[in-house]
Amino acid sequence: MPNCPLCQLPDPIMSPKMSFSSAASFGQNFRFECEGCGHFKISSTDLITIQGSEWSDDQRLRVAHWVWKETRLGAVQVIDHATMEGVTRLDPPSTRNRLDNFLQIAVELTNNAIGGEFRLDDSKLRVGSFCRDTKECLQIVRYWEGRGAFHQVHPGRPGASVTAEGHLAYDELQRKRGSTTQGFVAMWFHDSTKSAYVDGIAPAIRAAGYEPLRIDQVPHDGKIDDRIIAEIRRSRFVVADFTGHRGGVYYEAGFAHGLGLSVIFTCHKDGLNDLHFDVRQYNTIVWEQPDELRVLLHNRLLALFSAGALAPDAAPI
Repeated sequence: MPNCPLCQLPDPIMSPKMSFSSAASFGQNFRFECEGCGHFKISSTDLITIQGSEWSDDQRLRVAHWVWKETRLGAVQVIDHATMEGVTRLDPPSTRNRLDNFLQIAVELTNNAIGGEFRLDDSKLRVGSFCRDTKECLQIVRYWEGRGAFHQVHPGRPGASVTAEGHLAYDELQRKRGSTTQGFVAMWFHDSTKSAYVDGIAPAIRAAGYEPLRIDQVPHDGKIDDRIIAEIRRSRFVVADFTGHRGGVYYEAGFAHGLGLSVIFTCHKDGLNDLHFDVRQYNTIVWEQPDELRVLLHNRLLALFSAGALAPDAAPI
């Protein structure tokens, strides 16, 4: 059984089970279920490309990290030429995001056991925290160790344990990531998209237990760009509707991604073919009528985040 083509973890679940060379002869598509980076689909042609000498380890890590994030959101993405080109152009996660992801994964690997041990060479840790090798993982361990969150069990062994302080830090991280009820909406502010917001996006967000925020409806005294950045930082998620293909929507979605926020992509059916190639790989909600958008977005929000505090009993439609 070959290694995962993204994170190199041995023995991923792969279907169909055949050699890459044989699959290439038949133009076969593969589905991988990897314990390290997650679940994804890829054609034999693109598989050969991503394993080729022209691809660097950094490029493969970028794609692996993107797959890891999408898998945690419940999506199985298709990796093709456009996806690979687009993902490798995305900015890497921030240092703060990498540190926090490492702590979160470490706690998960120990099954939330105080004093539970994890190995530094676990592929989930490396991919989720965007570490190029075990040395980078060790630097993150030392950062958290200095704050009392980790304890290296044996200096000569690639492992550590999560202390009680580490679990408190994890709880605080979860509180910060999950306490806000605000959902930032990035879209074209135009009469042609008014109904999409009033009858589709806004009621979907509210029915799921969150409060939508559209920047043109917020009073402000300073630079609008500063207010946009501040409100995105305060939000639980971003809904980006690309209908009309406004540059600001692409910018705001990219900024949110850089912060590690979940971005839900939507687009009217008539504009789908004009999506920029670097966002086409995302699981986009395609809609024709505002009411259809309302139902699809509502169900997607509940699938990703569960019911928000403003409607704790919210259920799928």
